[in-house]
Amino acid sequence: MSTTVDQDSTAPTEHAAELLTLARRLAGAAEDSDAAASILAESIATLLGAEGCLVSSLDDGFFHVDAAVGRLAPLEGETNRITESRALQTLREGRVVIVNDVDDSTSPDPDILREFGVRQVASAPLVAGGAAFGVLLAINSARGAFSDDDASLLQRVADLGSSAVRNARLLERERQSAREARALGEIVKHLNQSLEVERVFTLIAEHAADLLKGAGATVTMMDGGELRVVGAAGHAVGRFTGVLPIEGVFSGEALRRRTPVRTSDLRLFARWEQSTELFDD
Repeated sequence: MSTTVDQDSTAPTEHAAELLTLARRLAGAAEDSDAAASILAESIATLLGAEGCLVSSLDDGFFHVDAAVGRLAPLEGETNRITESRALQTLREGRVVIVNDVDDSTSPDPDILREFGVRQVASAPLVAGGAAFGVLLAINSARGAFSDDDASLLQRVADLGSSAVRNARLLERERQSAREARALGEIVKHLNQSLEVERVFTLIAEHAADLLKGAGATVTMMDGGELRVVGAAGHAVGRFTGVLPIEGVFSGEALRRRTPVRTSDLRLFARWEQSTELFDD
């Protein structure tokens, strides 16, 4: 059974010093949203005596785990499609949700609960500008159950952290937009000045890898009914070459759908095995 808790965002007075320290640490992470998320996760794990904690945020139809500590640490960096879960319940209800008798037989995410040995869950929404954009979640209280005081403290920390994470993310996006504008400007400049088409394609791949923080990137073009790799950068150099069947590679999905596509695991792409030369390590 889950319990939703209404609070006035006032935490027990004995935590005033810890909350002040938290506020100062968050202020020091004003330009780094990942650092701010890590501070939130670490702080809640300590304050609630929880075995694990994570901070996840909405990202275009997905939940992205920005930071995770303790028992939940292996989840950090994962991106999963939004499905029924405690995190989604928390976002819907817009308040702290506590479950002190987790039952994986009736849970919407039983595999996760069993894998991480979840017995209790406490989660609070991260809200900024009147909209929920993420969740602060803790598992397994050292006292055997999360209390109303824990709920109030969790909400207070979520309130402190929401604006810090959101503002840092907005600043990062502003900087990213400026970088993208400079990169596009450089590409256009080379298109106007260079007769070496291959160099332009390579430049596009290099900028794509850099802007998307990828290990590598390729540029492919239609050649009859096939795809030809015309530029590569980073990890892709020397690995992605030649002519490829449109039906067998992930980039062909973008052409088929005529829209950007992405995946967190290329092995889940149904027909990826048809082009094993692209995925050999």
